[in-house]
Amino acid sequence: MGLVLVFDMDQTIIDTSSLKEMNDQNFADEIKKSLNVDLIDKVLRPAAEQRKNRNVDAIVMLTNNSDKIFAAWVSKVLADVLESRSKYEPMYMNQELNVFYTNSKPRKSLESFFDFIMWRDHSSRPDIEDTPKTMQDVKYMIEKLLLPIANLEKRTYFFDDRADHLIRGELDKLGLGDHYIIIESNLPELGPGFSKGHADITDYTPIIKALSNKRGGSRKIRKVCKKTRKLRAIRKQ
Repeated sequence: MGLVLVFDMDQTIIDTSSLKEMNDQNFADEIKKSLNVDLIDKVLRPAAEQRKNRNVDAIVMLTNNSDKIFAAWVSKVLADVLESRSKYEPMYMNQELNVFYTNSKPRKSLESFFDFIMWRDHSSRPDIEDTPKTMQDVKYMIEKLLLPIANLEKRTYFFDDRADHLIRGELDKLGLGDHYIIIESNLPELGPGFSKGHADITDYTPIIKALSNKRGGSRKIRKVCKKTRKLRAIRKQ
């Protein structure tokens, strides 16, 4: 059975605080400028490669952002940047997301990098202000994807800019504290979380080792590809 990687969105994958006003014409470009390129290089890209051969069973998003369309757009942009798309139907999309609209004209649903997206007010989550993130959420997504749930905690790695989600305690109790990876900036005064223009100094060693072990060796992480160099250049704009 493969690994399960679970990602928060805001200040983990993308610095949403840095986004400018967006419209249909610049949506994708503005998202690209605010992506966490270090997370992409060190985790998302190698995980996407290993998803092809099932060393990684699923890459999912668990966010407390309730903007479903924005989350879907982030997933679409990542699919383009990484040239990797989920093989599953977009099961996180309800009827309102089955078709996206541009100038009142329907177009095809966006392709998704993530295998499942669970937003804050998803029907399976409690309707409270500070919605908790738990292993039950992960289990729900994996079951919906018809994937095995045996040893799910041991196979799960969780990425977030907050240190206080319930899932952290659930993993700690099983001696899996290093499976909860907190995104860190190089400026302590900013607090946890990715911030555009500042280095991501997160210790990704646990997931890098796990992906390396699944790959069957300790090969070095591949050099940053041309597409990622281009993304870094875009982000500086």
